[in-house]
Amino acid sequence: MNRCENSYIRTFTGRKFWPLCPHAEDVDILDIAHALSMTCRWGGHCRKFYSVAQHSVLCAAIAPNDAIGRVMMLHDASEAYMTDLPRPVKHGIPEFKIAETRLMAVIAGRFGIAWPMCDVAHEIDNRMLATEAKWLFEGRDSFDGERYGGLKFDPWSPARAETCFLNHFAYFFP
Repeated sequence: MNRCENSYIRTFTGRKFWPLCPHAEDVDILDIAHALSMTCRWGGHCRKFYSVAQHSVLCAAIAPNDAIGRVMMLHDASEAYMTDLPRPVKHGIPEFKIAETRLMAVIAGRFGIAWPMCDVAHEIDNRMLATEAKWLFEGRDSFDGERYGGLKFDPWSPARAETCFLNHFAYFFP
C-alpha cells in the first residue's frame, strides 16, 4: 500500500500512521490518549507540565451536554499524530492547517462527532485557553467561578492524564 511513500510515524500501539494521508481504520484511541498525555500545551512554555490530554478532559468536563463533551474530548486529537503547535504558528502555516483539518475530519468520522466544531465548542476552548494562561503564567490556582464554577487546576502526570482521558472517553463513547 502506497500512502505518501514512507511518510508515516510509528504510534504508541506500534501502528504505522500516515498523518498526511490518514485513514479512519488507522486511528486508535489508545494512541491518541497516550500521545496527548505526553504532549505539553503552550509549546512547553509554562510554569508546570500541562498536557493536551488534561486540557481535553477539562474542556469536556465543563461542556453543557454530552454531544459537546464528545467534541471537546477529541477536539485536539489530531495533535496526537501531528503534534501541538502554538496557535500563532499553527494559523501562520496554511499547509499545516489544511493537513490538520483533513486529519480531524477523519478522526471525527471515526468516532462519529460533529466536525468542524460548533461555536459553543470554540467558546469552551477559547475560555479554557484564557483560564489556563492565568494558571500557567500568572500562578493563580483557582478562579472566581464566573466561567468554570471555581474549577481548580492541578498538574497531572502523563500517566494520570492518560488514565483520566481514557476514562472520560469511555463515558462519552460507551
